[in-house]
Amino acid sequence: MTVPVSHCGEGAVRVQHVAAPPQAPNPLSPVVAPVAAEMARVEELIRREADAGHPYVRALFAHALQFGGKRLRPLLLLVTARGLGGATERHVRLATAVELLHTATLVHDDVLDEALLRRRSETVHTRFGNEAAVLFGDYLFSRAFLLAAEVGSPRAWSILTRAAQETCLGELAQTARRHAFDLGEEEYLQIVRRKTGALFAAAAELATLDVDGGPAAAPRLVQYGLHLGTAFQMVDDCLDLVGEEREAGKTLGTDLAKGKSTLPVIRLVAETPAGERPALREFLAGMDGAAEPRRHLREMLRERGAVEYALARARRLAEEAMAALDGLPDGFDRAPLALLADYVTCRRA
Repeated sequence: MTVPVSHCGEGAVRVQHVAAPPQAPNPLSPVVAPVAAEMARVEELIRREADAGHPYVRALFAHALQFGGKRLRPLLLLVTARGLGGATERHVRLATAVELLHTATLVHDDVLDEALLRRRSETVHTRFGNEAAVLFGDYLFSRAFLLAAEVGSPRAWSILTRAAQETCLGELAQTARRHAFDLGEEEYLQIVRRKTGALFAAAAELATLDVDGGPAAAPRLVQYGLHLGTAFQMVDDCLDLVGEEREAGKTLGTDLAKGKSTLPVIRLVAETPAGERPALREFLAGMDGAAEPRRHLREMLRERGAVEYALARARRLAEEAMAALDGLPDGFDRAPLALLADYVTCRRA
């Protein structure tokens, strides 16, 4: 039986005029609580990685630790493993590897996007320079793969390396289609599934190691992770256009400044009369993150219902993620995964 996903209410992700409370409670606390010990162990292993190696690497790591975040991918891995029978030390180590890999992609993405802020802190390349940031991202990739190798599971190694490959392919495909504002929705979805969905799917699949019935459950859990990650990226794309940096805690407006065509923009172009599209494409191509063009773009997105369309698509994907769990054993606890899906589609940062 599918656990329903909330539709967040009328104000979902319309965040440009809403300030988050300074000490807002963590909406994921009910998800974290059952695996709090395992998540603490992940943090311990991350800090152990940060304290090892060359002093310059330690400085880079210490700065990157300020990014924090909700640790969604390791959390997904651990709550899924718990639902299948219990998280082992191997799951903890693989969850750490997933988070290191994710952090590596963030460091590289910030260089590519020329972003100045990440979780209200300077990005690594802003503080240390592009060369150091790229090399540090490479170092994080290597540490993630070494951790995966140390658990002694060829399947785990294969899952993680395949996810890294898919992530890179998604980023390369998006780079190849810069300023392609006629990008179709299906091509956009394929890019997003790869660049973001693949690592969520890998986290869910890694949870099936070391548990009875894991291989049988894996295909459904992979689909859950893939849909969840794709929904996450859709919401992220909306926030980049209509969010506020004080709430998101990172540089926004970088997608269009880099010529990335995301679902709200694809919908805006599709809903604009054909005769007006050349002027719209010229306007979009000239976006540089300045305040006035962004304000004008937001107004156009509002008039065409483009952001609402993209958010509704993200909610449908969250529902598909939960539907993918149908057929798992009755004893599998779907509630934490429903809360994750709800959080992903209702988040403000």
